[in-house]
Amino acid sequence: MMDFKAPHAAPLIAYADEVAGALGLEPGGIPYPDPAHGGTGAEVLFVLSHPSEHAIRDRGGSGLLSLENKDFPSRNCFDECLRIGLEPERITHWNAVPQPLPKGKNPGVEDLRAGARWLPGLLELLPKLQVVALLSRNAETTWDAALPHPALDSFDPVRGPGPGQQGMANPGARQRLSDVFDEIARRLGTTPPG
Repeated sequence: MMDFKAPHAAPLIAYADEVAGALGLEPGGIPYPDPAHGGTGAEVLFVLSHPSEHAIRDRGGSGLLSLENKDFPSRNCFDECLRIGLEPERITHWNAVPQPLPKGKNPGVEDLRAGARWLPGLLELLPKLQVVALLSRNAETTWDAALPHPALDSFDPVRGPGPGQQGMANPGARQRLSDVFDEIARRLGTTPPG
């Protein structure tokens, strides 16, 4: 059973509900960062594009941004975390566009720019954060739209392809994703195996 009230999880759950309320959604309308992950103790923040169907509660998904979701991005991130020895307790997730989009719709520029307003508040909840990984061009667009901001200015994000099917379809994308995770390991002072 997920403990949404655990001290490391509750502030991020509350923040997701705050964002949901501001966007006219019910609590839980924005997928929560998985309480089994690092929450406010996270050292690594993965920013992806937008919630997958597997994360959207109202569409039969888990309601969580989690390595445990049964989708391509989660599987790829899980495999890469495992490869470099990055435990789930050290990470958390967010999306450039935090709210669910209509089925089959990709984020537009307006969606991505609007998502930028939520990044500073999120980062303020992550005092142990060392690495921000922007996993998609959409995540990069949203991050860049939030700059300059004191909560973001001290970070030099690692930038890489989206871990979903579309992002991984590009030539060399799988190697670039592995390179991103190798850089995360380097910044954390760990050595990827092999």
